[in-house]
Amino acid sequence: MHLLVDSTPVNVLKSNHNIMWRTLKCLNRMANSKNPIIKDVFAKLASLNSKHRHDIYIGTELGSKTNAPESSSYTRTRLTLDYDNKRGFTDYEIIGHELKHAYDIEFNLNTNKKDANGTELDEYWTSNFENLIRKEEGRPQRTKYGRFKIPKKEMGNYNLYIPKKKEK
Repeated sequence: MHLLVDSTPVNVLKSNHNIMWRTLKCLNRMANSKNPIIKDVFAKLASLNSKHRHDIYIGTELGSKTNAPESSSYTRTRLTLDYDNKRGFTDYEIIGHELKHAYDIEFNLNTNKKDANGTELDEYWTSNFENLIRKEEGRPQRTKYGRFKIPKKEMGNYNLYIPKKKEK
């Protein structure tokens, strides 16, 4: 997997936020997580020889904007690290959440299916993955995405890639 961390329009050199170091610290935490699911998702992403490119673009809004041009070989994840913790998300939660989106794209797990509220099911599954990170950090589970509660039937569903067993 190709991963580009871009800080435009934030100037990393003039910023007190040390965006690159904060991002690398989060990636290192995922790689060394004691949670086998977090560690596995990161390891699979890190070892891919993929034609997809996932950019973490540090922009001006929380969350992601995922773009896939005609070739479907490019994905941009735009996110904002919560500089002053005003939104209540840690860097690790945000980056983990967005990398789970990249994982879903790589393994064709993402859908465009929405629930009755118009929320994509992918967001629930990715929020559940984020909850693994929250547990590791000793923080409470995220039970809502946007204004809506994560449905009980979706809680704990991580939507993971499980390789098919080869038949003998």
